[in-house]
Amino acid sequence: MSRKHIIEGATGFLERLQVEYVDILFSHRYDAYTPIEETCRAFNWLIEEGKAFYWGTSEWTAEEIVEAFECCDRLGLARPVADQVEYNMLIRHKFEEKIAAVLDKFDYGTTTWSPLAGGYLTGKYNHGNRPEDTRYTAGKWDQSIIDEKNEAYIGKDKDKFYKRLNGLEEIAKEMKCTQAQLAVAWTIVNKRVSTAVMGSSKPHQVEDSVRAVEVARRWTPEVEKKIEDLLENTPTPGMNFRTWQPFPSERSVAVESLRRNVSRFECSCRSIVLGYLGSVSYTHL
Repeated sequence: MSRKHIIEGATGFLERLQVEYVDILFSHRYDAYTPIEETCRAFNWLIEEGKAFYWGTSEWTAEEIVEAFECCDRLGLARPVADQVEYNMLIRHKFEEKIAAVLDKFDYGTTTWSPLAGGYLTGKYNHGNRPEDTRYTAGKWDQSIIDEKNEAYIGKDKDKFYKRLNGLEEIAKEMKCTQAQLAVAWTIVNKRVSTAVMGSSKPHQVEDSVRAVEVARRWTPEVEKKIEDLLENTPTPGMNFRTWQPFPSERSVAVESLRRNVSRFECSCRSIVLGYLGSVSYTHL
């Protein structure tokens, strides 16, 4: 993330996209070999030159994000405004446990990605199925990438993994929605999710995912509890040492906020749905 690569990269993709500016640029991964001041100054220069309105981080740790804040404040530069982080039913600890405090303290936005966990939460892989036309079986990915994804999502206990998928299928039937809609809705009901980005290879997948907003509007604490009991992967909340009781879980706070302020959520669910390069993003207004 040196000044040279940031500015050359931004200039190049603006030319390829044939646009004068973009809304936001993300610094994908923290660069331990470049001084944070150089990175912050480069993104600030792009903003001042009108090539971007904002900049954000992508897969940075809480400590790295705070380091950028401190640098920008000290030098009078534009702060990053959001982090791009993976968040779904299977991968949730970083979002809910590692960076949640930063999101709240600094009112930091999020562009969450992979709400369907690489397709595993769509329902296609339930009961151990392996469809032939997917990224995992159609030769679209190198085997090393497939192994990495399997380790992250499936883990060592395959029986427990497929029990989760099959259980989600039953909950989706009760909610009268698809399993994919259930998974996307689970992501966007969290009040700390500003945007959810997902990829689609077929038009019907885009149409199916958009309807997740309607499922999110029907979310209840009972649905939340049923899913949490099934997943059994709720991050352990921190301890409130004034009461010597654990703080409420990240998700319970989000759902309670939804229940108390339905009008706010109705407004936020007027999502902008963008179709580009096979991707969809939900942006809360």
